[in-house]
Amino acid sequence: MAWDGWQRSAPLLLWLIWFVPIAIVLPGVAADRLRSVTWLSFISLIYFVTATLRIFAEPASTRAQLELLAVIGVFNCSMFYVRQRARELRELNQVHGTGQV
Repeated sequence: MAWDGWQRSAPLLLWLIWFVPIAIVLPGVAADRLRSVTWLSFISLIYFVTATLRIFAEPASTRAQLELLAVIGVFNCSMFYVRQRARELRELNQVHGTGQV
């Protein structure tokens, strides 16, 4: 989607609408905050919908298919990471006896 916007000279407002949701959560993801990674997975669902719509509009588009695979990869990786990291934190809290997750 971003590449198509670049080729078609999309206005700055469309670029902002497209990239701001990801830009908001990236600092939290880089700081290893589970809430930010969870929000990344929720936000990736918006990109999933747009990629799916694009595939139905352009079935032969390899870029649309790659975009959909990338979004699915981001969603799966973020969800599995949250699941694993939450387990680690829960076990760590049980060992130290804090009782908070």
